[in-house]
Amino acid sequence: MLGTSFQVRSFDKETAAYVQVKTGRVTVTPVDSPDKPILLIKNEQLSLETRTDKIIKRAISPSKEISSTIVNQQFTFEFTPVSDIFNQLESSYHMSIHYDRHLLANCTFTGQLNDVPFLEKIRLICLTTESTFEITDNQLIIHSHGCN
Repeated sequence: MLGTSFQVRSFDKETAAYVQVKTGRVTVTPVDSPDKPILLIKNEQLSLETRTDKIIKRAISPSKEISSTIVNQQFTFEFTPVSDIFNQLESSYHMSIHYDRHLLANCTFTGQLNDVPFLEKIRLICLTTESTFEITDNQLIIHSHGCN
């Protein structure tokens, strides 16, 4: 298998954040120690206790902790309204997607987006709806002229 796959979880109201590596390698660079990057390899996790800034690196069991709802979720669509797909992607990836619902009301997408990274999913949907996207302030913004 080529490439790197990993999961990052970090939310404002949670007391811990983590990075889990499923395949490949990931380097995490702490903000307060930019000269001390931490290398993670397959089946390793780096946790950050947000209240104490304590960092813990450990091995994880691939069968239990790395399996993710995103990995197991199906992203197969047949004439599915784009708004429904964006709702599913927002929920699955915890990323806000902003777009004009009225303009995209008649847009549908047919395709299989399993095993495709998030931004590639967005790019393919935008390609079929003649839309573009940008990421600003951790939000995905879709620009479109709509569908007939």
